[in-house]
Amino acid sequence: MKHAKAKRSSLIAAGALSVGMGTFHLFLPQVFGWANGMRDAPSSLQWALSSLNVFWSLLILLTGVLVVVLTRGSWSELPPCRAILSTLACYWLMHTAYLLVFPFPLPADLAWLGRAFIAYAAAQAVLHGWPVVWQHLTTPHTRATPCPSSRKSDALQV
Repeated sequence: MKHAKAKRSSLIAAGALSVGMGTFHLFLPQVFGWANGMRDAPSSLQWALSSLNVFWSLLILLTGVLVVVLTRGSWSELPPCRAILSTLACYWLMHTAYLLVFPFPLPADLAWLGRAFIAYAAAQAVLHGWPVVWQHLTTPHTRATPCPSSRKSDALQV
């Protein structure tokens, strides 16, 4: 019971962080004045940057809502739901790796923000992933039996 509550709390935290990040990202262009910085860029590049931001924001926001919904009952223990959570954990793990290999370019006085980006992505990987790993480690697994057609007696004789 204790672990079930911890898994649920982890997924609610992951979902809430995603909803917050997705919502904030919708306003990011206004907060940082992207229009001024992109003024001389081709209109197709301006459109692409805006489009990528809007759709990434929406994707992160909606996956956050989905993760919170998966905490209802025992849904997060179902194989399709574990696959969703595993996929999100892999995404955030790759996001963390990318930020480590290719740090976000920031002025020296904002270097702490780059570390915060890495910490956020790593936290998301852990928050999404550990409930799936824990479920896998604590669930008894049955050995798969071969399908009947794989028996030698059922093979076609030529």
